[in-house]
Amino acid sequence: SVSSLTACMSNSLWQYFTHCDFLRHYPLWSRNRITASFKFPNGLGVWLATVSPLCVALAIFNTKEKILRISGVVLSAILFACLLLNFTRGTLIAVLLALAFLAWKRGDTAKKMLLFFLLFLLFGMGLLTIFGGKEIIASYVARGWSSVYRLDLVKMCWKMFLDRPFFGHGINTFMSMYESYSSEITFKGVSYAHNCYMQILAETGIFSLIAFLWMAAVLSISSMKSIANRKEGLVKAAQIGILA
Repeated sequence: SVSSLTACMSNSLWQYFTHCDFLRHYPLWSRNRITASFKFPNGLGVWLATVSPLCVALAIFNTKEKILRISGVVLSAILFACLLLNFTRGTLIAVLLALAFLAWKRGDTAKKMLLFFLLFLLFGMGLLTIFGGKEIIASYVARGWSSVYRLDLVKMCWKMFLDRPFFGHGINTFMSMYESYSSEITFKGVSYAHNCYMQILAETGIFSLIAFLWMAAVLSISSMKSIANRKEGLVKAAQIGILA
């Protein structure tokens, strides 16, 4: 709803400037990453990746209602600012892919939209660097440990999958078994594999992953058909944004 969207965006910006969110009193994450009322930055990142394409779609597809288009532009700008302050690389990649999809659906403004977002991203990074110092850039390009950590988790999942490729080790067994497949890196407090596809492989096997991908493909194809048969307007714009 509009109220929850406004509350989360306001809370995100409030947390950045006051170093504490106003709902659950969570402090800023390491390197000044915002989390809003979520416990971890990734939680807010998932929310941003879900909501941002919808707002962009309202801005560029809904041609009849100017108020909604203007609202979509304003909300998109605020959400992109929160995206930069969240520093979650997976979210950034997800939003870029969603924008590429929206640009492809729009067609005539594809290049302009992508160029605008890239310029906005570069401009935003420049401002953050000026006001936030070196830690801002470090949050994006110097988090080598995080990459090594997640890559090793993927390797663990692969080893678990090879041991039981068809039916896996059982649902929710990754957390209790990952230590048996760990490398020289010491892992403590691992709650999930940071890769849903690999965790599905490890816990429930190849058949479960195929079923999951099949459902996702069927949902995407049926949604595309529904969008193609719908007239231009708010509903179609919302459908495209949700699909993205």
